[in-house]
Amino acid sequence: MKEENFNEKIALPATLSFIAFMVYNLSIKFISSAHGDIFKHIEYAEKMFEGTYKTATPIYYFVWGFFNKVLCIEKNISAAYADVFFSILCAISIYLITRLFLKDSLGEWGRCLVVIFMTFFGPLYFPSFSSNYYLGQGTFNTWHNPTNNSVKFIAISALFLFIYYFNMDENEKIFFRGKNISKRSFLNIIVGLLSFISVFIKPSFFQVFAPTIVIVYLIDWIRTKRNIIFYIKDGVVFIPATLVIFYDVFFLFFSSTRTRGGIEIAPLDVWNYYSPNIIISILITITFPLFTIFLKSSKQQSKNINYIPFIFYIVALLEFALLAEHTGRYSGNFMWGMNLGIGILFLYSIFKFIKYNKEYSTNSKIITRIYIYIFIGYVLLASHFLWGIWYYFQLLVRPMTQCF
Repeated sequence: MKEENFNEKIALPATLSFIAFMVYNLSIKFISSAHGDIFKHIEYAEKMFEGTYKTATPIYYFVWGFFNKVLCIEKNISAAYADVFFSILCAISIYLITRLFLKDSLGEWGRCLVVIFMTFFGPLYFPSFSSNYYLGQGTFNTWHNPTNNSVKFIAISALFLFIYYFNMDENEKIFFRGKNISKRSFLNIIVGLLSFISVFIKPSFFQVFAPTIVIVYLIDWIRTKRNIIFYIKDGVVFIPATLVIFYDVFFLFFSSTRTRGGIEIAPLDVWNYYSPNIIISILITITFPLFTIFLKSSKQQSKNINYIPFIFYIVALLEFALLAEHTGRYSGNFMWGMNLGIGILFLYSIFKFIKYNKEYSTNSKIITRIYIYIFIGYVLLASHFLWGIWYYFQLLVRPMTQCF
């Protein structure tokens, strides 16, 4: 029993140490090539602390500054440490959300396996379709962009906490600072705060989350005919983040003084530049989540909220498909939200698959068809994971390559 408890206790520290090691090595490789996103962000961070560069998203630079200015660590190593820091935050958020949603369905090592999967998975790869792996398809694990990596932990935490509390009873209480308060209201404030912080890291999450919230409210109102005051009270916590996004989009992107001056509607222009066939790109990127749509639980688990991750992904997909920047249009900056959406969709689909597996694995009357479904699910998960690992090592060994 003691040995079993020890094994459980070391699961998370061992997982986080492994992730830190892998992220650090790839970050150092990117930095040593003296080009690409991480190298540019080091330059931006230096200029910000010199007072010659202003940015609306300074949080990554502050973390870099803590290592470089406070701890006096060399600037390139500081960037790698900052990348590791945010990757660990993402891993912890995935672990905690998995624990919240699956409870006893997984043990400690099982939760950690979910964390490792989410850290490395990617789209399926068919070289005959496209020589690009990430470009044109998208992936939660882009590796080369430190600011989108930095906002991943908030994307996971905020979206899934929103799912968790949305249909919660207002009468459910939580003890906080000496008194009982509504658990739903407390979580609502936490999600609003996380959303506000996210826009100072990278707006890619909230620019998708905001319209997702509106759509969820609309669908819920059509279904339940709740009083409109309910949605006003629920949505007021998102006003600060919305105002910041409004300022960023309408006063910065459309400003003639901004180097990337302006957004335009350009349907599929950027996506077609990278993908030979957009439909196939989507299918090979979210193969496993699409498969889980057909898994029907007799308990109809998460019946009322299973559409929210899909709405987030579709909104993100539409932003990437329809919008482009006037200058540097093929940098694909509207793809960052879709990359986050892929991660959210996969994590939800994993939860659904594990619950499905757990439900039928304890059923003595399980039929062959269910075994086949479960087998296919594991094969797809393994395929997404192994191709993601392959992509990681390709980036590690290919000189002067930050993505492809």
